[in-house]
Amino acid sequence: MALSVSIKRVSQLPGTGERQVHISFRGFTQKTKKIRCGQEAIFGELFRWPHYGKFIMEEMLIIKVYNCSKVFSNRLLGTLVISLQQLVMSGRLNIREALVDKNHSITRIYIELDLRYQPPDGAAGTWVEEDFIYQMKDSSEVIIRNAGFEELE
Repeated sequence: MALSVSIKRVSQLPGTGERQVHISFRGFTQKTKKIRCGQEAIFGELFRWPHYGKFIMEEMLIIKVYNCSKVFSNRLLGTLVISLQQLVMSGRLNIREALVDKNHSITRIYIELDLRYQPPDGAAGTWVEEDFIYQMKDSSEVIIRNAGFEELE
C-alpha cells in the first residue's frame, strides 16, 4: 500500500505571511516548505507514506494549515480531518474542502488535495492516462551529450 497526498493550494487565507501545511498519518507528520504569500498559497508538493501494515478503513488523515512567525509561535489557521474509507474503495480522490478552526467552526479557508491509494497488490481504483505521462520542458532533456565527441564534417 502506498498513500500519496498532493497538496495543490490553500485559498482565501487571511492577510499575508508565511504559510505551512502539516500532514499527519499513522503518527507520522510531514511538512510543506514555508511559502510567503497573500490570500492564496500554491504548494504543489507531493507526500508519500509507503506500504507497512494493514490499511484499516477507519484511518484518518489530519491536515493543519499554519501561519508561521519568526518571533511568535506558529498560529493554527485551520484543520481538516479526512476519513480514508472512500479513498480505499476508489483509489483516487480530488478534494476541495473548507478547514475548521479550533472551535470546530467552518472557516472560509479552502484546501485542494489530490489523494491516491495503491494497495500492495495494486488492485484499487483505475489508472488514468496522465499517470504515465511525463511533461518535458525542453527537448534537450532526452539528449545526453558527450563533451569529448566531435562531429565529423
